[in-house]
Amino acid sequence: MGDGPVMAPRSKVTQGFARRVFIGVLVVGLTQGLTNNTAIAENQSIPEQIKHLIELNRAAEGYELGLIHPELIGDTLFDYYFGISAVDAGRAWMGVLALERFMLKDPSNLLARLELGRGYLVIGDYVRAEREFTYVLRKNPPKSVVRTIDQFLSEIRVKRDNVKTTYGAFFEGGVGYNSNVNSGVGGADVKLPFFGDVKLSNDALQKTSLFSEGTGGAYVSLPIKGHFQALGSLTGTYRNHAQIKGYDVGTVVGNLAIGQVSKDFTLTAGPTYGVTYLDGLKFRETLGANLSFRKTLSPELKLLSDVSVQKLTYYGINENRSGRLYSGSVGVDRSFKLPMKPVVSVHGYYAKESNDRGRDDFSRKVMGSNVSIAFVPAAGWAVSVGGGLSRWNYDAADPLFLNRRNDWFKSAEFKLQYELEKGLTIRLEAQAAQDDANMPLYQFHQNQVKLVLRKEW
Repeated sequence: MGDGPVMAPRSKVTQGFARRVFIGVLVVGLTQGLTNNTAIAENQSIPEQIKHLIELNRAAEGYELGLIHPELIGDTLFDYYFGISAVDAGRAWMGVLALERFMLKDPSNLLARLELGRGYLVIGDYVRAEREFTYVLRKNPPKSVVRTIDQFLSEIRVKRDNVKTTYGAFFEGGVGYNSNVNSGVGGADVKLPFFGDVKLSNDALQKTSLFSEGTGGAYVSLPIKGHFQALGSLTGTYRNHAQIKGYDVGTVVGNLAIGQVSKDFTLTAGPTYGVTYLDGLKFRETLGANLSFRKTLSPELKLLSDVSVQKLTYYGINENRSGRLYSGSVGVDRSFKLPMKPVVSVHGYYAKESNDRGRDDFSRKVMGSNVSIAFVPAAGWAVSVGGGLSRWNYDAADPLFLNRRNDWFKSAEFKLQYELEKGLTIRLEAQAAQDDANMPLYQFHQNQVKLVLRKEW
Protein backbone atom coordinates (compact mmCIF):
# COMPACT_ATOMS: atom_id res chain seq x y z
CA MET A 1 0.00 0.00 0.00
CA GLY A 2 1.06 3.66 -0.31
CA ASP A 3 2.74 5.88 2.21
CA GLY A 4 -0.50 7.49 3.39
CA PRO A 5 -2.02 7.44 6.90
CA VAL A 6 -2.30 4.21 8.83
CA MET A 7 -5.35 4.95 10.95
CA ALA A 8 -7.76 1.99 11.06
CA PRO A 9 -11.37 2.69 9.97
CA ARG A 10 -14.45 2.54 12.20
CA SER A 11 -17.94 1.53 11.19
CA LYS A 12 -21.36 2.82 12.12
CA VAL A 13 -23.00 0.46 9.67
CA THR A 14 -21.95 -2.69 11.49
CA GLN A 15 -21.03 -1.12 14.81
CA GLY A 16 -20.35 -4.10 17.03
CA PHE A 17 -18.46 -6.07 14.42
CA ALA A 18 -16.49 -3.18 12.97
CA ARG A 19 -15.35 -1.65 16.26
CA ARG A 20 -14.13 -4.92 17.75
CA VAL A 21 -12.83 -6.74 14.69
CA PHE A 22 -12.40 -4.42 11.73
CA ILE A 23 -10.11 -1.97 13.49
CA GLY A 24 -7.98 -4.63 15.11
CA VAL A 25 -7.68 -6.72 11.99
CA LEU A 26 -6.66 -3.85 9.77
CA VAL A 27 -4.15 -2.59 12.29
CA VAL A 28 -2.44 -5.97 12.23
CA GLY A 29 -2.94 -6.78 8.56
CA LEU A 30 -2.49 -3.45 6.80
CA THR A 31 -0.53 -1.08 9.03
CA GLN A 32 2.92 -1.05 10.54
CA GLY A 33 2.00 0.73 13.74
CA LEU A 34 -0.59 2.91 15.44
CA THR A 35 -0.13 5.63 18.03
CA ASN A 36 -2.18 4.93 21.13
CA ASN A 37 -1.75 8.20 22.96
CA THR A 38 -4.91 9.36 24.65
CA ALA A 39 -3.89 12.93 25.28
CA ILE A 40 -3.89 15.54 22.54
CA ALA A 41 -0.63 17.44 22.57
CA GLU A 42 -0.86 21.16 21.96
CA ASN A 43 1.94 21.02 19.39
CA GLN A 44 0.18 18.40 17.28
CA SER A 45 -1.08 19.35 13.82
CA ILE A 46 -4.82 19.54 13.15
CA PRO A 47 -4.87 16.20 11.28
CA GLU A 48 -3.06 14.52 14.19
CA GLN A 49 -5.56 16.01 16.64
CA ILE A 50 -8.46 14.68 14.60
CA LYS A 51 -6.74 11.28 14.47
CA HIS A 52 -6.46 11.09 18.26
CA LEU A 53 -10.06 12.20 18.75
CA ILE A 54 -11.10 9.28 16.53
CA GLU A 55 -9.01 6.92 18.66
CA LEU A 56 -10.80 8.25 21.76
CA ASN A 57 -14.22 7.49 20.20
CA ARG A 58 -14.80 11.25 19.88
CA ALA A 59 -15.18 11.38 16.11
CA ALA A 60 -17.87 14.07 16.29
CA GLU A 61 -15.38 16.39 17.98
CA GLY A 62 -12.82 15.59 15.31
CA TYR A 63 -15.36 16.39 12.62
CA GLU A 64 -16.22 19.75 14.25
CA LEU A 65 -12.51 20.53 14.55
CA GLY A 66 -12.05 19.88 10.84
CA LEU A 67 -14.99 22.12 9.92
CA ILE A 68 -13.31 25.19 11.37
CA HIS A 69 -10.20 24.60 9.28
CA PRO A 70 -11.42 24.70 5.67
CA GLU A 71 -8.03 26.05 4.63
CA LEU A 72 -6.67 22.51 5.09
CA ILE A 73 -8.97 20.98 2.46
CA GLY A 74 -6.71 19.25 -0.05
CA ASP A 75 -4.03 18.42 2.52
CA THR A 76 -3.52 14.65 2.34
CA LEU A 77 -3.49 13.90 6.07
CA PHE A 78 -6.36 16.28 6.77
CA ASP A 79 -8.59 14.79 4.05
CA TYR A 80 -7.94 11.29 5.36
CA TYR A 81 -8.65 11.82 9.05
CA PHE A 82 -11.40 14.36 8.46
CA GLY A 83 -13.08 11.87 6.10
CA ILE A 84 -13.01 9.12 8.72
CA SER A 85 -14.32 11.41 11.46
CA ALA A 86 -17.13 12.65 9.21
CA VAL A 87 -18.31 9.11 8.40
CA ASP A 88 -18.18 8.10 12.08
CA ALA A 89 -19.96 11.31 13.13
CA GLY A 90 -22.92 10.64 10.83
CA ARG A 91 -21.80 13.07 8.11
CA ALA A 92 -20.97 10.39 5.59
CA TRP A 93 -21.36 12.60 2.53
CA MET A 94 -18.68 14.97 3.79
CA GLY A 95 -16.48 12.01 4.64
CA VAL A 96 -16.83 10.47 1.19
CA LEU A 97 -15.88 13.73 -0.51
CA ALA A 98 -12.77 14.07 1.68
CA LEU A 99 -11.69 10.47 1.14
CA GLU A 100 -12.23 10.78 -2.61
CA ARG A 101 -9.85 13.76 -2.58
CA PHE A 102 -7.31 11.63 -0.70
CA MET A 103 -7.61 8.75 -3.17
CA LEU A 104 -6.85 11.08 -6.08
CA LYS A 105 -3.42 11.65 -4.54
CA ASP A 106 -2.76 8.14 -3.20
CA PRO A 107 -4.86 5.59 -5.12
CA SER A 108 -2.70 2.69 -3.94
CA ASN A 109 -3.54 3.17 -0.27
CA LEU A 110 -5.64 0.12 0.58
CA LEU A 111 -6.62 1.31 4.03
CA ALA A 112 -8.00 4.57 2.67
CA ARG A 113 -9.81 2.64 -0.03
CA LEU A 114 -11.50 0.52 2.63
CA GLU A 115 -12.55 3.64 4.51
CA LEU A 116 -13.98 5.07 1.30
CA GLY A 117 -15.86 1.84 0.66
CA ARG A 118 -17.28 2.05 4.17
CA GLY A 119 -18.41 5.61 3.48
CA TYR A 120 -20.17 4.53 0.29
CA LEU A 121 -21.86 1.76 2.25
CA VAL A 122 -23.16 4.23 4.84
CA ILE A 123 -24.71 6.54 2.21
CA GLY A 124 -26.25 3.59 0.39
CA ASP A 125 -24.08 3.65 -2.73
CA TYR A 126 -23.66 -0.12 -2.80
CA VAL A 127 -22.21 -0.25 -6.33
CA ARG A 128 -19.22 1.92 -5.42
CA ALA A 129 -18.82 0.32 -2.00
CA GLU A 130 -18.63 -3.13 -3.59
CA ARG A 131 -16.15 -1.83 -6.16
CA GLU A 132 -13.76 -0.54 -3.47
CA PHE A 133 -13.98 -3.70 -1.35
CA THR A 134 -13.45 -5.92 -4.40
CA TYR A 135 -10.39 -3.92 -5.40
CA VAL A 136 -8.78 -4.56 -2.01
CA LEU A 137 -9.61 -8.27 -2.23
CA ARG A 138 -7.74 -8.49 -5.53
CA LYS A 139 -4.58 -7.27 -3.72
CA ASN A 140 -4.50 -10.48 -1.62
CA PRO A 141 -4.78 -8.94 1.88
CA PRO A 142 -4.46 -11.11 5.03
CA LYS A 143 -7.18 -13.72 5.57
CA SER A 144 -8.56 -11.81 8.55
CA VAL A 145 -9.03 -8.75 6.35
CA VAL A 146 -10.71 -10.91 3.71
CA ARG A 147 -13.21 -12.13 6.31
CA THR A 148 -13.93 -8.55 7.34
CA ILE A 149 -14.56 -7.46 3.78
CA ASP A 150 -16.75 -10.51 3.17
CA GLN A 151 -18.96 -9.31 6.02
CA PHE A 152 -19.40 -5.94 4.32
CA LEU A 153 -20.09 -7.54 0.95
CA SER A 154 -22.67 -9.81 2.56
CA GLU A 155 -24.34 -6.77 4.10
CA ILE A 156 -24.41 -5.08 0.70
CA ARG A 157 -26.11 -8.10 -0.88
CA VAL A 158 -28.77 -8.15 1.82
CA LYS A 159 -29.53 -4.43 1.48
CA ARG A 160 -29.50 -4.55 -2.30
CA ASP A 161 -31.79 -7.56 -2.47
CA ASN A 162 -34.28 -5.77 -0.21
CA VAL A 163 -35.22 -3.36 -3.01
CA LYS A 164 -38.95 -3.86 -3.39
CA THR A 165 -41.56 -3.09 -5.98
CA THR A 166 -43.02 0.37 -5.40
CA TYR A 167 -46.07 1.97 -6.93
CA GLY A 168 -48.32 4.91 -6.42
CA ALA A 169 -51.09 7.01 -7.91
CA PHE A 170 -52.47 10.52 -7.68
CA PHE A 171 -55.46 12.59 -8.72
CA GLU A 172 -55.82 16.34 -9.03
CA GLY A 173 -58.96 18.38 -9.49
CA GLY A 174 -58.88 22.12 -10.06
CA VAL A 175 -60.67 25.23 -11.27
CA GLY A 176 -59.16 28.34 -12.76
CA TYR A 177 -59.14 31.26 -15.17
CA ASN A 178 -57.24 31.74 -18.45
CA SER A 179 -57.01 35.23 -19.96
CA ASN A 180 -56.05 33.97 -23.43
CA VAL A 181 -57.17 30.42 -24.17
CA ASN A 182 -56.44 30.59 -27.90
CA SER A 183 -53.15 32.58 -27.68
CA GLY A 184 -54.81 35.35 -29.68
CA VAL A 185 -53.67 38.93 -30.21
CA GLY A 186 -54.81 41.63 -27.84
CA GLY A 187 -56.41 44.00 -30.33
CA ALA A 188 -58.09 43.87 -33.74
CA ASP A 189 -56.00 46.63 -35.30
CA VAL A 190 -52.48 45.50 -36.23
CA LYS A 191 -49.84 46.49 -38.78
CA LEU A 192 -48.55 43.55 -40.82
CA PRO A 193 -45.62 43.31 -43.25
CA PHE A 194 -46.71 43.93 -46.89
CA PHE A 195 -50.33 44.39 -45.75
CA GLY A 196 -50.06 47.54 -43.66
CA ASP A 197 -52.91 48.34 -41.26
CA VAL A 198 -55.27 45.37 -40.94
CA LYS A 199 -58.37 44.78 -38.86
CA LEU A 200 -58.49 41.18 -37.63
CA SER A 201 -61.60 39.10 -37.28
CA ASN A 202 -62.94 38.20 -33.87
CA ASP A 203 -61.58 34.64 -34.19
CA ALA A 204 -57.99 35.96 -34.04
CA LEU A 205 -58.54 37.92 -30.82
CA GLN A 206 -57.74 36.55 -27.39
CA LYS A 207 -60.54 34.72 -25.64
CA THR A 208 -60.93 34.45 -21.87
CA SER A 209 -62.61 31.63 -19.97
CA LEU A 210 -63.03 29.93 -16.65
CA PHE A 211 -62.01 26.28 -16.73
CA SER A 212 -62.12 23.05 -14.76
CA GLU A 213 -59.33 20.51 -14.90
CA GLY A 214 -58.72 16.94 -13.83
CA THR A 215 -55.42 15.04 -13.84
CA GLY A 216 -54.67 11.47 -12.80
CA GLY A 217 -51.66 9.24 -12.96
CA ALA A 218 -49.91 6.13 -11.69
CA TYR A 219 -46.38 4.77 -11.59
CA VAL A 220 -44.61 1.50 -10.80
CA SER A 221 -40.98 0.59 -10.14
CA LEU A 222 -39.90 -3.04 -10.49
CA PRO A 223 -36.48 -4.22 -9.22
CA ILE A 224 -34.52 -6.31 -11.71
CA LYS A 225 -31.11 -6.88 -10.16
CA GLY A 226 -29.15 -4.75 -7.77
CA HIS A 227 -29.92 -1.10 -8.48
CA PHE A 228 -31.35 -1.89 -11.91
CA GLN A 229 -35.07 -1.22 -12.10
CA ALA A 230 -37.85 -1.07 -14.67
CA LEU A 231 -40.03 2.03 -14.41
CA GLY A 232 -43.40 2.84 -15.87
CA SER A 233 -45.80 5.77 -15.59
CA LEU A 234 -49.07 6.90 -17.14
CA THR A 235 -50.66 10.35 -16.80
CA GLY A 236 -53.85 11.81 -18.22
CA THR A 237 -55.24 15.38 -18.12
CA TYR A 238 -58.47 16.96 -19.30
CA ARG A 239 -59.32 20.68 -19.25
CA ASN A 240 -62.79 22.02 -20.04
CA HIS A 241 -63.28 25.71 -20.82
CA ALA A 242 -66.67 26.83 -19.64
CA GLN A 243 -67.10 30.01 -21.69
CA ILE A 244 -65.77 29.12 -25.17
CA LYS A 245 -66.08 26.15 -27.47
CA GLY A 246 -63.45 24.31 -29.46
CA TYR A 247 -60.57 24.51 -27.01
CA ASP A 248 -61.15 21.68 -24.57
CA VAL A 249 -57.86 19.78 -24.29
CA GLY A 250 -57.11 16.20 -23.24
CA THR A 251 -53.67 14.56 -23.06
CA VAL A 252 -52.36 11.10 -22.22
CA VAL A 253 -48.64 10.47 -21.69
CA GLY A 254 -46.92 7.15 -21.00
CA ASN A 255 -43.28 6.40 -20.21
CA LEU A 256 -41.25 3.22 -19.82
CA ALA A 257 -37.61 3.10 -18.72
CA ILE A 258 -34.95 0.73 -17.49
CA GLY A 259 -31.66 1.51 -15.82
CA GLN A 260 -29.78 2.05 -12.60
CA VAL A 261 -31.68 3.83 -9.86
CA SER A 262 -30.22 4.67 -6.45
CA LYS A 263 -30.30 7.48 -3.91
CA ASP A 264 -27.41 9.35 -5.50
CA PHE A 265 -27.26 8.15 -9.10
CA THR A 266 -29.91 7.42 -11.72
CA LEU A 267 -29.41 6.63 -15.40
CA THR A 268 -32.44 5.33 -17.30
CA ALA A 269 -33.56 5.07 -20.90
CA GLY A 270 -36.77 4.01 -22.56
CA PRO A 271 -39.66 4.80 -24.91
CA THR A 272 -42.28 7.53 -24.49
CA TYR A 273 -45.71 8.02 -26.01
CA GLY A 274 -48.20 10.86 -25.89
CA VAL A 275 -51.45 11.88 -27.55
CA THR A 276 -53.34 15.19 -27.40
CA TYR A 277 -57.00 15.71 -28.21
CA LEU A 278 -58.54 19.08 -29.03
CA ASP A 279 -62.27 19.28 -28.52
CA GLY A 280 -62.53 15.49 -28.77
CA LEU A 281 -60.50 15.15 -32.01
CA LYS A 282 -56.95 13.82 -32.19
CA PHE A 283 -54.63 16.79 -32.54
CA ARG A 284 -51.12 15.41 -32.12
CA GLU A 285 -49.36 12.13 -31.38
CA THR A 286 -45.77 11.74 -30.15
CA LEU A 287 -43.58 8.66 -30.11
CA GLY A 288 -39.95 8.62 -29.07
CA ALA A 289 -37.29 7.78 -26.52
CA ASN A 290 -35.79 9.51 -23.52
CA LEU A 291 -32.46 9.25 -21.66
CA SER A 292 -32.52 10.57 -18.10
CA PHE A 293 -29.56 11.25 -15.81
CA ARG A 294 -29.63 12.26 -12.12
CA LYS A 295 -26.56 12.62 -9.91
CA THR A 296 -26.43 13.68 -6.27
CA LEU A 297 -23.06 15.37 -5.85
CA SER A 298 -23.71 16.12 -2.18
CA PRO A 299 -26.77 16.32 0.11
CA GLU A 300 -27.18 19.93 -1.05
CA LEU A 301 -26.31 19.66 -4.75
CA LYS A 302 -27.98 17.63 -7.50
CA LEU A 303 -27.29 17.50 -11.23
CA LEU A 304 -30.02 16.63 -13.73
CA SER A 305 -29.96 16.04 -17.47
CA ASP A 306 -32.35 14.68 -20.10
CA VAL A 307 -32.02 13.92 -23.81
CA SER A 308 -34.95 12.91 -25.99
CA VAL A 309 -36.05 12.41 -29.57
CA GLN A 310 -39.71 12.47 -30.57
CA LYS A 311 -41.64 11.86 -33.77
CA LEU A 312 -44.48 14.41 -33.99
CA THR A 313 -47.58 13.47 -35.97
CA TYR A 314 -50.28 16.13 -36.36
CA TYR A 315 -53.78 15.44 -37.62
CA GLY A 316 -56.47 17.27 -39.56
CA ILE A 317 -55.70 20.74 -40.87
CA ASN A 318 -52.44 20.75 -38.87
CA GLU A 319 -50.91 17.66 -40.49
CA ASN A 320 -48.32 19.75 -42.35
CA ARG A 321 -46.68 20.51 -38.96
CA SER A 322 -45.57 16.87 -38.54
CA GLY A 323 -41.89 16.22 -38.02
CA ARG A 324 -39.31 15.38 -35.35
CA LEU A 325 -38.23 17.03 -32.13
CA TYR A 326 -34.74 16.64 -30.67
CA SER A 327 -34.14 18.12 -27.23
CA GLY A 328 -31.66 18.18 -24.38
CA SER A 329 -31.58 19.83 -20.99
CA VAL A 330 -29.26 20.19 -18.03
CA GLY A 331 -30.01 21.56 -14.59
CA VAL A 332 -28.76 22.01 -11.07
CA ASP A 333 -30.73 21.92 -7.81
CA ARG A 334 -28.96 23.56 -4.86
CA SER A 335 -30.38 23.51 -1.34
CA PHE A 336 -29.14 25.68 1.49
CA LYS A 337 -29.03 25.09 5.24
CA LEU A 338 -30.84 28.33 5.97
CA PRO A 339 -34.18 29.25 7.53
CA MET A 340 -37.11 28.09 5.38
CA LYS A 341 -34.87 25.50 3.63
CA PRO A 342 -34.52 27.29 0.27
CA VAL A 343 -33.79 25.28 -2.90
CA VAL A 344 -32.59 27.08 -6.02
CA SER A 345 -33.05 25.36 -9.39
CA VAL A 346 -31.38 26.48 -12.61
CA HIS A 347 -32.15 24.67 -15.87
CA GLY A 348 -31.13 25.24 -19.48
CA TYR A 349 -32.43 23.51 -22.59
CA TYR A 350 -32.08 23.32 -26.35
CA ALA A 351 -34.52 21.83 -28.86
CA LYS A 352 -34.62 21.40 -32.62
CA GLU A 353 -37.97 20.83 -34.31
CA SER A 354 -37.59 19.58 -37.90
CA ASN A 355 -40.56 19.48 -40.24
CA ASP A 356 -40.79 16.49 -42.61
CA ARG A 357 -43.60 17.82 -44.84
CA GLY A 358 -41.50 20.34 -46.77
CA ARG A 359 -42.60 23.20 -44.52
CA ASP A 360 -39.36 24.63 -43.16
CA ASP A 361 -41.32 27.61 -41.83
CA PHE A 362 -42.55 25.19 -39.12
CA SER A 363 -39.00 24.04 -38.30
CA ARG A 364 -37.36 25.94 -35.46
CA LYS A 365 -34.63 26.02 -32.85
CA VAL A 366 -35.50 26.75 -29.22
CA MET A 367 -32.99 27.79 -26.57
CA GLY A 368 -33.93 28.81 -23.08
CA SER A 369 -33.54 28.61 -19.34
CA ASN A 370 -35.62 28.54 -16.17
CA VAL A 371 -34.73 29.70 -12.69
CA SER A 372 -36.81 29.05 -9.58
CA ILE A 373 -36.56 29.11 -5.81
CA ALA A 374 -38.64 26.98 -3.46
CA PHE A 375 -38.83 27.35 0.31
CA VAL A 376 -40.83 26.27 3.35
CA PRO A 377 -42.14 29.32 5.27
CA ALA A 378 -43.86 27.21 7.95
CA ALA A 379 -44.73 23.61 8.74
CA GLY A 380 -47.02 22.21 6.03
CA TRP A 381 -46.48 25.14 3.67
CA ALA A 382 -44.39 25.30 0.50
CA VAL A 383 -43.76 28.22 -1.85
CA SER A 384 -42.15 28.31 -5.29
CA VAL A 385 -41.35 31.33 -7.46
CA GLY A 386 -39.71 31.13 -10.88
CA GLY A 387 -39.29 32.52 -14.34
CA GLY A 388 -38.12 31.52 -17.79
CA LEU A 389 -36.81 33.04 -21.00
CA SER A 390 -36.50 31.32 -24.38
CA ARG A 391 -35.69 32.21 -27.96
CA TRP A 392 -37.50 30.66 -30.93
CA ASN A 393 -35.76 30.93 -34.31
CA TYR A 394 -37.65 29.56 -37.31
CA ASP A 395 -35.72 28.07 -40.23
CA ALA A 396 -37.57 29.60 -43.16
CA ALA A 397 -39.66 32.63 -44.04
CA ASP A 398 -43.34 32.70 -43.17
CA PRO A 399 -45.21 32.05 -46.48
CA LEU A 400 -47.70 34.82 -45.72
CA PHE A 401 -45.32 37.59 -44.67
CA LEU A 402 -42.16 36.42 -46.51
CA ASN A 403 -40.12 36.98 -43.37
CA ARG A 404 -38.56 34.58 -40.88
CA ARG A 405 -40.31 34.46 -37.53
CA ASN A 406 -38.31 34.98 -34.32
CA ASP A 407 -39.83 35.07 -30.83
CA TRP A 408 -38.74 35.92 -27.33
CA PHE A 409 -40.96 33.94 -24.98
CA LYS A 410 -41.05 35.04 -21.34
CA SER A 411 -42.82 33.39 -18.43
CA ALA A 412 -43.20 33.66 -14.66
CA GLU A 413 -44.98 31.47 -12.16
CA PHE A 414 -45.92 31.32 -8.50
CA LYS A 415 -47.07 28.33 -6.44
CA LEU A 416 -48.36 28.20 -2.88
CA GLN A 417 -49.11 24.78 -1.38
CA TYR A 418 -50.48 23.62 1.96
CA GLU A 419 -50.60 20.02 3.22
CA LEU A 420 -54.03 19.38 4.71
CA GLU A 421 -53.04 15.89 5.80
CA LYS A 422 -50.60 13.22 4.67
CA GLY A 423 -51.10 12.71 0.95
CA LEU A 424 -53.65 15.52 0.60
CA THR A 425 -52.60 19.02 -0.49
CA ILE A 426 -54.23 22.16 -1.80
CA ARG A 427 -52.28 24.36 -4.22
CA LEU A 428 -52.66 27.82 -5.71
CA GLU A 429 -50.88 28.43 -9.02
CA ALA A 430 -50.43 31.60 -11.07
CA GLN A 431 -48.62 31.94 -14.41
CA ALA A 432 -47.93 34.82 -16.74
CA ALA A 433 -46.57 34.42 -20.27
CA GLN A 434 -45.65 36.85 -23.04
CA ASP A 435 -44.61 36.06 -26.59
CA ASP A 436 -42.73 38.96 -28.18
CA ALA A 437 -42.72 37.74 -31.78
CA ASN A 438 -41.23 39.89 -34.52
CA MET A 439 -44.58 39.55 -36.34
CA PRO A 440 -47.54 41.25 -34.62
CA LEU A 441 -49.96 38.48 -35.64
CA TYR A 442 -48.12 36.01 -33.39
CA GLN A 443 -47.67 38.26 -30.36
CA PHE A 444 -49.76 37.44 -27.30
CA HIS A 445 -50.06 37.75 -23.52
CA GLN A 446 -51.55 35.10 -21.29
CA ASN A 447 -52.32 34.97 -17.56
CA GLN A 448 -53.61 31.93 -15.70
CA VAL A 449 -54.58 31.18 -12.13
CA LYS A 450 -55.97 27.97 -10.69
CA LEU A 451 -56.74 26.26 -7.39
CA VAL A 452 -55.92 22.54 -7.24
CA LEU A 453 -56.69 19.79 -4.74
CA ARG A 454 -54.27 16.83 -4.98
CA LYS A 455 -54.55 13.37 -3.43
CA GLU A 456 -51.68 10.88 -3.49
CA TRP A 457 -51.75 7.17 -2.69
